Amino acid sequence: MDVPLALAATLGGLASWWDLRTGQIPNWLALLAGATGLAWAGWEAGWKGLGDAVIGAAVGFFALVGLYLLGGLGGGDVKLMAGLGSLAGKGHIGEALFWMALTGGVWAAAALLWGRFKGHRPAPRTIPYAPAIALGTVMSLWN
Repeated sequence: MDVPLALAATLGGLASWWDLRTGQIPNWLALLAGATGLAWAGWEAGWKGLGDAVIGAAVGFFALVGLYLLGGLGGGDVKLMAGLGSLAGKGHIGEALFWMALTGGVWAAAALLWGRFKGHRPAPRTIPYAPAIALGTVMSLWN
């Protein structure tokens, strides 16, 4: 069983459900994702694994923090990407970000078209982004 994949799917799925329901991702959930990623990596591969998880978390955080500062993402999205980035580790974080951006773009385009189709003018300014973050991470870990 691939533990990081199962954890990313479970915690990412929960974060997605929460974000779709409330428009927010709770801090405790992003922290839980990060803590489980660090704990698993340290348990499985010692200090090297822990270092790889820290790099994954840092890259995930810094890749999205600029978009947060520009108002394009919420803080919960950034923290969730850092948390799930610890599960992706340095070996999968680049691929996770690629799949996140791709699925997020499709998700945003679909939301825009759906809003226009339903007659909402203007189209929604925000969309829940946790599903794209979760799906991108899971896709990167799916081997």
